[in-house]
Order: sequence, then structure tokens, then C-alpha cells
Amino acid sequence: MKGLPHNLGWSIVKNAVSQMAGRLFLSAARLGIAAIIVRQAGSERFGEYSLLLSVLLIAEWLVDFGTTDIAVRAICQRPERQGVLLASLCVIKAAQAVTVFALLIGALYGLRYPAHIVHAGIVGGLGLFFYAGVLIWRTFFRCTMRMERDVAGEVVGILVMAPAVWFASAANASVVTLVACYTLSRAVFFAAVVLFGRREMSFGVPRMRGEDGWGVFRAALPLGFVGLLVCAYDTLAPLMLSKMGDMRDVAYYSCAMRFVFPVIIIIQAISGTVYTPLATYWKESTANFKRTQQHALESAVLIGAGLFCILNASAEWLVALVGPEMAAAATLLRILSFGVIARSISTMMSPLVIVAGRQHQALWLTIILVICKAAAFSWLIPRHGRLGAAIGDVGVEAVVGMVPMILISQYLAGVWLQWKRICVTVLCAFLALLACRLLGIMGTIWAGMLVAPVYLGLALTLGGVPLERLRELHRSVVGRFRPQSASEEQGCGVEPCDSEQETRNP
Repeated sequence: MKGLPHNLGWSIVKNAVSQMAGRLFLSAARLGIAAIIVRQAGSERFGEYSLLLSVLLIAEWLVDFGTTDIAVRAICQRPERQGVLLASLCVIKAAQAVTVFALLIGALYGLRYPAHIVHAGIVGGLGLFFYAGVLIWRTFFRCTMRMERDVAGEVVGILVMAPAVWFASAANASVVTLVACYTLSRAVFFAAVVLFGRREMSFGVPRMRGEDGWGVFRAALPLGFVGLLVCAYDTLAPLMLSKMGDMRDVAYYSCAMRFVFPVIIIIQAISGTVYTPLATYWKESTANFKRTQQHALESAVLIGAGLFCILNASAEWLVALVGPEMAAAATLLRILSFGVIARSISTMMSPLVIVAGRQHQALWLTIILVICKAAAFSWLIPRHGRLGAAIGDVGVEAVVGMVPMILISQYLAGVWLQWKRICVTVLCAFLALLACRLLGIMGTIWAGMLVAPVYLGLALTLGGVPLERLRELHRSVVGRFRPQSASEEQGCGVEPCDSEQETRNP
């Protein structure tokens, strides 16, 4: 299959494992940074810092605005134009960074936040220019299935940021200084990916045409608005809590989400890893396209459900790691953990819509999702505070997010997946939690340690973990270290498909 490595199975395993390991490390490091700020600067300072990171998350997406995914799709389908498309992407990112920086400053003034919050936002906005550069190399790494270099660069950035935050918090620095540490990490991130990819990266500037950049940006517009709405969706709770509650509510909610977001990031890493082969298989091999998506979805739900068990079973112990002040966040974490399974499924199904080129449908679904979440928060937060925010988040994600995405994505992509094994996996997760509750150890470290092996044991026994899939992964990894036969080079490290030549109707 054009543009893909010979041993695609090994490439997917390598990229997925490196992404998950790297993202877990990054999440642990960010959790440690949050604990440093809470313990040395207080929960209110942490609330301010979390609020600014939520705003910067939206700004960073505006710098991306879906052009990375569209550029990856275009390069996968036309590898010979890689240099031209990357050069066009450079022009797009430069323009986006300048525009978004101006919008960020205007938004902070428009929302009438205190002067120190605005100043911190301006300092954080300088990191957008470095992040724009990172996206160029991220596109290249994704197209060449070298995504471990991307996450390695971010790890280097966070390793520089952690001691900087420690010294700043110890000196009782302002939120401006704390956000400056974040900007520093973005600058180091950019320098690292340039270093990691400087030898292979090449641009086609002499052959670049204006329509190349405009074509990528125009195709990305629906996806960009979808991503912007998703960012608004994820940051809506802290923003509304900051206006309808206080910074302590923001701190408690953000503390709970510090444990939930790593799970979502891991699932996004799996989704991003399989996006490249899905984009390549689209219109070329229906069987490989469906099989890749099926295997990826089952793997993501298996991991997501297991992490849901750990978060739910040991919620009190986990939030205590951040600091004694965060004890009230345990109930929020237990509620929010139920949304992990729904997010795992909807995140893994969304690439089908993008690969199929139906971004407009995803846009409308996301608009409905954001409207419903804003309405739920507007009704629940004044009545139940931060608890209402957690309930509204999970309810909207399951009812308005997951179920429609399952149906719409399969219909638009023209593939219908098998859901029996996924249902069994989710059932095993709830049975494992029930076992911990019956033993009376919920909320302790022992629950977190016990629930994982119980869950895996049930999944193996009841069929949530297919043994044949483990054998396929083993063959892919072993095949990395020996010559490959032609039949083993097909697909995602799985058995060759008899209908390899089956093609889609345009």
C-alpha cells in the first residue's frame, strides 16, 4: 500500500506504545506540576493557572484549526507532493499564529479578567508561535509514522518546565511567572522537534503555489470549527465556573480533570496513530479499512475502560496526591470517570468522518453538543455548583456525544463495526468496580491496585481481550526483527485479507 511502512503492524505498535507511554509521562508530570502549585502557591493560584491553560488550549487549536489532519490526509494520498504541502503549511501556520495571538489578547480584555490574568495570557500567547512551528514537524512525523519523535520533543519541554515551576512556586511567584514557565516549555518543545527531524525534513518552496495552502486551509475549515467547538466544549466548565462560582470551584474541577484528561489523551494517541493507515486505505481497501478501525476501537475501549476502573476505584487516594486541599475533588473525579468510556468511543469513531471527507456533518454534531453542554451547565451550575458541572459533562457526553457519533460515523464511512466485544469489555469494567465495592476498599490505593487485574482477568475470561489479536500483535513485533513475506506486509499486522483488492465506490 503506497506511502506505508513495510511492516505496518510494527509501526502502529511502536507509534501507539510510544505515544501512550509519552502521554502518560506528560500527564504525570503535569499532575506533579499541579501539585507543586497547589502545595506551594495555594488552590486559588492553581485555579488561575488552570483557567489560563484552558484559554490557551483554545488558542492552540486555532493555530492548528484542523490543517494538520487535512495535510496528513493529502500527503498520505499524494506522497509525491509532500514537500510542497509542507511548505504551504508553513505559510498557513505563520499567518494563523499572528492572528490568534491578536484574538487572544482581545478576548482576555473582552472577558474583563483582572489585569494580572490578562498579562499572564499575553505571556502564554507568545508560546503560540513556537507551537505553530511544532505543528509543521508533527505533520511530517505523522505522515512518516515517526510520531514517537513528536512526543519525545514534548517530554523534553515538560522536563524543562517542571523545575522552573518549582523555583517559581517556592518564591511565591505570580501567575504571570507560572505561565511564562509554560511558554518556555513550548519553546523547548519546538527546538527539540526541529532537532529530531532536521535530517529527513524537506520543503518544496520553489514549487509552492498559493492554491496549495488555500486548498488545505479551505478543506480544513469545517474540521477547524469542529476542533474549536471541541476545545470550547472541554473548557466550558472551568470558564463557566469562573464566572458563576469562584476560583476554588475551578481548582477542584481542574484537579479532577487532571486525572481524566490523560485517559482522553491516550485514546487520542491511538486515534492519531491509526489515522494515517485509515486515510491510506480509504477508497483502496474496504476490508483493511474496516479491520483497522475495528481493532483500534476495541483496543481503545479496552484501555479506556481499564483506566476508568482505576480512576473510579481510587478517587480519594488520587486527589490526595495533589494536596489535602483537594479532597473535595474526589466526588467530581468519580463522576467524571464515567465519561471516560463515552469519550473513548466517540474519539475513536470521529476519524471515520474526517477520512470520509464529511467534516460538515461533524461540525453540526459538535455545534449541537456544545449548545447542549452550555445549556446543561447554565441550569446545573447555579443549583449544584461544581457537582452540577460534573454531572452535566458526563450526561451530555454519553447521550448527545457518543450515541450519535457511533451511528453517524459508521453511516458516512460506509462500514458497520461489531460491538459485542466492546459491550463485554465495558461490562467487565463495572463488574471489577462492583468487586471492589463489595470488599469495602473503594477510595483506597488497594482498590486501584486490585481493580486492574480483576478487570483484565474478567476481560480475558469473557472474551473482552481476543487472544488471536494478541497473537497478531506478537507476529508484528517479531516481524520487525526478521524479513517480511509479501503477505505479512499487508494490513495492520494482521492476517492478509482475502478481499484486498476490494475497492470503494467514490
